[in-house]
Amino acid sequence: MDIRRFAIPLATSLVVGIVVYGLSLAGQQSLRSELEQINTLRSDIDKRFATVEDLASRLESLDHRVVAVEKTLPPAPVVEAAPPVAEPAPADAAAPVAAPAPPATQP
Repeated sequence: MDIRRFAIPLATSLVVGIVVYGLSLAGQQSLRSELEQINTLRSDIDKRFATVEDLASRLESLDHRVVAVEKTLPPAPVVEAAPPVAEPAPADAAAPVAAPAPPATQP
């Protein structure tokens, strides 16, 4: 038996296996990095959502306060609307302009 007949395919398989294993490790590291970024983004979104919920709660509380204050105010007096004021008509630009009067002569 010739050992080279088995050694070359065995060495090739070993090299291919090492390369595939290295690529899978690099892929796993890349996936871990992306997963960390996603978790960081999710954490930021959760914080912002909590802030929005807090602001909505504060706004609702303020709304209740405004309603409570409005209930304590006396009713506003009813004011009737004034009749509309007629605007002066604009001067007609197409109308002829009268010539100035001649100067008066003294006798």
